[in-house]
Amino acid sequence: MDKDSAICNSPLFHRESIAKNLCEDCRFLICVGQYDSPEFIRQSSMFEENLREFHPGTEMFLVEGVDHFEILEKLNDEQFVLTQKILKFITSNKHNFIRQVHV
Repeated sequence: MDKDSAICNSPLFHRESIAKNLCEDCRFLICVGQYDSPEFIRQSSMFEENLREFHPGTEMFLVEGVDHFEILEKLNDEQFVLTQKILKFITSNKHNFIRQVHV
């Protein structure tokens, strides 16, 4: 991947576009695994900080004890901490989701 391709595919360089195409009170949950590379964690944190400028409800969640591969493998477990977090996140944001779907 060259620099131009990385910029084209990185959400860090499209945050304004992302923010403009969603409702004002949308919330984002940026998740990263504890055992992901320091660069992956840094980029996730940077994305969260930048997106927060447009959407104050943006939240970053460090999933302890896993990397991004394990996150995907464990999401179907109802007891997995991230599964619980996502369910709470959706439930607390239910009115926004319903409004978006029906508009």
